[in-house]
Amino acid sequence: MKRTRSLLVLAVFALAAVIAAVALRTETGDSSIPGEGELVFPGLLSRVDEVRRIRAVSGGETFTLAHDGERWTMPERDGYRAVPDKIHKLVVGAAGLERREPKTSDPSRYPRLGLDDPVEEGSGSIRFTLEDDAAEVLADFIIGNRETSRIDLSLSEFYLREPEDPRSWLVEGKLSVSRDPVEWLEREVLRIDEARVRTVRVRQADGGRLEVSRSRPGDEDFVLHDIPSGHEVESQWRVNDIGRGLANLRFRDVRRAAGEMEGEPGFSAELLTFDGLAVQVRTRRDGEASFLRIRAAFDEGALDPRFGPADPAGGGDASSGGAQGESAGNESEPAAGGIEPVEGLLAADAVREEVERLNGAWQGWEFRLADFKRSYFTVPAADLVKPAETDA
Repeated sequence: MKRTRSLLVLAVFALAAVIAAVALRTETGDSSIPGEGELVFPGLLSRVDEVRRIRAVSGGETFTLAHDGERWTMPERDGYRAVPDKIHKLVVGAAGLERREPKTSDPSRYPRLGLDDPVEEGSGSIRFTLEDDAAEVLADFIIGNRETSRIDLSLSEFYLREPEDPRSWLVEGKLSVSRDPVEWLEREVLRIDEARVRTVRVRQADGGRLEVSRSRPGDEDFVLHDIPSGHEVESQWRVNDIGRGLANLRFRDVRRAAGEMEGEPGFSAELLTFDGLAVQVRTRRDGEASFLRIRAAFDEGALDPRFGPADPAGGGDASSGGAQGESAGNESEPAAGGIEPVEGLLAADAVREEVERLNGAWQGWEFRLADFKRSYFTVPAADLVKPAETDA
């Protein structure tokens, strides 16, 4: 009796396995679908250097990455510079994608994999079409949901389908995917060592003014000027945001500058460094957005004679896009003539070169400022102070 019951249980399990297998074949079609373990685009690897145009569609928005013979740009952003390394990773990554498992070919199930139609507003998928100079399509695919690979943590798994093929796939590889067009652009407007910043002056649209400064490059905090009698700073970090907000500046969007700036007047600001760099910013409100124009100059009058570059060659960190250096410097021994060397400061010639390079990059462009950055410079002066606390 027990033996009969055991056989019955085994039979039930076997029947369940058969039903599952039939369901799998129904879902994926043929259990021996060709392509598993193969490259999705086997011919692309030898032609990655031929890709000259990438069309992308996501959430109903289309953008293009085009190579003009010298650099990658985005026509939808008036030909602004794109990030070549990110584009290279996309192309090489697409060439290395491998098919792992066949998935559904039922369009009603695509949204579960993030593979809904990318032309639909709100869609989470993105379609990339890679073309050469002659507009020959080298790869065309839609990417959906992404997870870390279960086999190799350095890789990712993606759901993918080709527009002309209803079959979807789980693929594996490394792929640079960003659905926001701006994420493909060189967004960094200005990045200088924060240790260099000496003074920031702001004039607001309503005539209000803010000024913060510090007396030494190594000082952690900025000092707010013109505090009313009987008041003190309410939040030091908000004061520091004003001092540091322009030193590391990335745009939210970009457009070609044409004629005078349009829109309602916004705030203007000036940043001065201990080594003579002067950065002037003018903003205008365009609806809910704030766009700015920016220019640099060498202001010899802004130089602080007490401090000089720690680098004997005077180069310091002249790169506007380089990593920030240490803000220390007040522990260094004064050099000959009583000048204290400070890591991050530049010599006068290096600042002049920096000015020329920055203005060349900014010339002809307006940059949309992130809303949180705008709030640093539009805060009323009265909101930065509070009545001073006194002993009872």
